Amino acid sequence: MKSVIIIVLLCSSGLFAQVPGFQGKRFSVEGSLMFNTALSNYNENFNEGLAAFNKRFQGGVEYIIGRNVSLGGSYGIFASGLEDFNTKSKYRLTSNIGGLYLKIFKFRKKGAIAPYGMYGKIGLLRVMISGVLVETNGSSAANGTEKLNPAPLTLLNYGFGKQFIIKGRFIARVGADFGLNIFGFSFSSPSGITWLARKRVANGMFFNLEAGMGILIF
Repeated sequence: MKSVIIIVLLCSSGLFAQVPGFQGKRFSVEGSLMFNTALSNYNENFNEGLAAFNKRFQGGVEYIIGRNVSLGGSYGIFASGLEDFNTKSKYRLTSNIGGLYLKIFKFRKKGAIAPYGMYGKIGLLRVMISGVLVETNGSSAANGTEKLNPAPLTLLNYGFGKQFIIKGRFIARVGADFGLNIFGFSFSSPSGITWLARKRVANGMFFNLEAGMGILIF
């Protein structure tokens, strides 16, 4: 992932050095909420079904590198629940998610400029997962009784949506976000609780709706 970051930065610095930005502003700070229904996987409160939701909180920065292109970095936290039905144990999982992406805008109005309008997003996510046992055989587990440290996940990140500029400075965004597992983790060869933890997180990252706000700084 480090090599991808270096290549993107070198390309962007050479190709887009003279970008004016939106009213002279190119750098923004943003935050968003991503969510989906916990249909078949527990959320952080160990609920599931149409009325239960997985939530991911994410913050990040973006820098406009072209008239219709911005480069962004993000950090998010995703909490979820996991049950091992073989041992009747429940674990609370916490995922720390770092990302790097390009956002490409499509304009309908002549003279429009990023970060306004419809967009598509492509990038990579690195997901660090940790877990702790909270219940076994229906009884609460002692704090720190058992901890999980599965191997990280690397996901291809794709998304699309629309951004609005309010009063020339504030950003509002709605969209959809996908995390696609294409980097070697197999769903078809189970091998214990750490495999289940990685599968649970990958499922929760696969599709999310997104609502976000931000501000153009300079």
